[in-house]
Amino acid sequence: MTLNDLKFRTSCACIAIILFAVFLLILNFEHQAQLLITEFNSPAQRKILKEARSGNKEFNFIEKAIQDYEEIPDASHLQNIKLQFHIFAERIEKYHNGTYASLSENNRLFQENLPPLVEWVEKYKKIFNKEEKININALQSSMNKVAPHLRKVVSALDERNNELLEKNKNKFSSMIQSRVLLNTLLFCLMLGFALLALRTIWRNEKNLAQLKNAEQKALAASEAKSLFLASISHEMRTPLTTILGYTELIKNAGVLPELESKYLDHTIHSSRHLQSLLGNVLDMSKVEAGHISYNKENLSLRALIIEIEAIFQPLAQKKGLTLSIETTDPIPECLYFDGGKWRQIMLNLLSNAIKFSDSGKVSVFISIEQINGGDFHLKAVVKDQGMGIDKSESDLIFKSFVQTQSGLKKGGTGLGLVLSKEYARHMGGDLSFISSRGAGSEFTVTVQVSQGKKTPALPEFNKADLSHLHILLVEDQAINRELMRYILCDAGAHIIEAENGSIALDLLLRNPLINALIIDRNMPEPDGLQTIALMQDNGFFLPSLMVSAGLPPSEEEMQRVGLKAWLSKPFQARDLVNSIFRVYHHLNEQAQPTSPTARPLPLFNPAARSLLDFSTERFSSLCQKGLIRIEELLHELTENNLQHNRLIAHTGKGIALQIGAESIAAQLADIENTQGQCKADQISELNLLLVNTRMAMQQYHYSSPSDQSVSL
Repeated sequence: MTLNDLKFRTSCACIAIILFAVFLLILNFEHQAQLLITEFNSPAQRKILKEARSGNKEFNFIEKAIQDYEEIPDASHLQNIKLQFHIFAERIEKYHNGTYASLSENNRLFQENLPPLVEWVEKYKKIFNKEEKININALQSSMNKVAPHLRKVVSALDERNNELLEKNKNKFSSMIQSRVLLNTLLFCLMLGFALLALRTIWRNEKNLAQLKNAEQKALAASEAKSLFLASISHEMRTPLTTILGYTELIKNAGVLPELESKYLDHTIHSSRHLQSLLGNVLDMSKVEAGHISYNKENLSLRALIIEIEAIFQPLAQKKGLTLSIETTDPIPECLYFDGGKWRQIMLNLLSNAIKFSDSGKVSVFISIEQINGGDFHLKAVVKDQGMGIDKSESDLIFKSFVQTQSGLKKGGTGLGLVLSKEYARHMGGDLSFISSRGAGSEFTVTVQVSQGKKTPALPEFNKADLSHLHILLVEDQAINRELMRYILCDAGAHIIEAENGSIALDLLLRNPLINALIIDRNMPEPDGLQTIALMQDNGFFLPSLMVSAGLPPSEEEMQRVGLKAWLSKPFQARDLVNSIFRVYHHLNEQAQPTSPTARPLPLFNPAARSLLDFSTERFSSLCQKGLIRIEELLHELTENNLQHNRLIAHTGKGIALQIGAESIAAQLADIENTQGQCKADQISELNLLLVNTRMAMQQYHYSSPSDQSVSL
């Protein structure tokens, strides 16, 4: 029985009703008892009893008046006899007319003895009214005759009063007993209710503990499932990276005959399909674990639409379908939103539309509606003329790992639409559809976007030249290192390889030419994130690209180590080249100091901390380590080795820009731009700038005086 159980609620209601009824009875008995007490203790009741008993007293007053008259037979004493008689006569009249009915009604003794008194009073009332001479002896004689009747009348009234008192006393005692019984019943009912409630609460606590235990087991099972999926995905995607990478290299070499090239195309297509399936499974595990991240950036919506059309137009033509993508005008030039997630939603919707259509048209209509200020609703409607969805299967569309009959025929994991709806909801919108069997489907997705800021265009990535990069490649799998080395060297990069983080740190200390980092996340200790943190602790802040077949780092982890990009395995060759090119140039463009001719450069720019989004304590540590590293690099500058000087200046400039030492960065940039030419006075000036920069940082509490160990 639980607190929400019908049986428990019914029992509680019955007990409550009984308790209320018992309580009302107790109140009623209490009221009746108060009435009884009031009735026999009220002044009116006491007055009635006193008057009823006064008959004897008033009769005695007549006898006393007669005695006084006998002693002094004058008119005043005679008048007193008449007065006392009239008082007694009024009392008898009240006895007779029922003034004391509560005591006289149905009183046999009273009724038997009252008539002689009434008769006597009436007789002498006439005598006294005629003012005849009163025969005192006859009056005394008649009084002696009626005196016994009077005593019996008063006695009858007293007895009746005593009877009523006894009766009410018994009634009051009975009520007291009943009230005690009712109080006992009330106590028992309350005790029973309390025991029932305590028992129910105990059982609820027990059930709650069981539910919590079951929930913990379910969460543990879900987490184990997510970890299993992530692990399986990682283990499968790592060799898939090698398969897809080498297959593309063979394809791009252009040395195979047409038939073998066709076979290779099938291999690449199947590998990418497997990559997509693994990606969906991994994304679903991230969604269930709450690890999915949303990265907003300034993007061109038109560029995304052109990219999507370029992907699906060939696929539609291959199936004999007509694909049209229309937009409303005007469309903002730049929007701020998670373009990657929106692109994935559109890829899933268009992929399904083409997959489930054998003829006809697939149309996309994209519109944007301003909400308020700089916020918009981005809406996309994808409509096809395919087989449609039966109404009985509509509830299955957004369930994980569940497919409709048509979905089972066409294949897939049944996760694409589930992920798309999840993405849309987290982006402030939703995904819905209308469809019927044989009439096609219409999916509508909405997301919330903001007005973006136009950013300067970067060089064309598919033609990226990496000849200016000396890349430290850290990967524990030799076959993957070989693949990435081949891809990067083909783009002109200079590669230094390391199989783990410890070796990478040692190589970085011995190779000042290194200016970029590509690192795997899942390596033996230290892993990728730990390795980057160790590098920063030693004063190295390289533009870094992390590659992994597992879950991506969270936004918090990426911000903590200053990681700017992440690339999922398996990847295409151009993705690897373009990603490291983008990371390197984005960092340098973002942190490039202003020309000295434009404005005087400060010794220290405190805004550098906000660019890194570091805490004050962490940025202070970074500044101290950065200055120590710059000091070490300055000691390596000479007037003769120009190539070495240029590399030293480039490395030092990057560190200086990271910690906001803009004057030092500008001086080192001059050395780098003059092909490493460095005079003794420049070195002295740099050392002086180093001291002054450290002092400037102290004003912001970003450097300690004990760090000033530079010799001028």
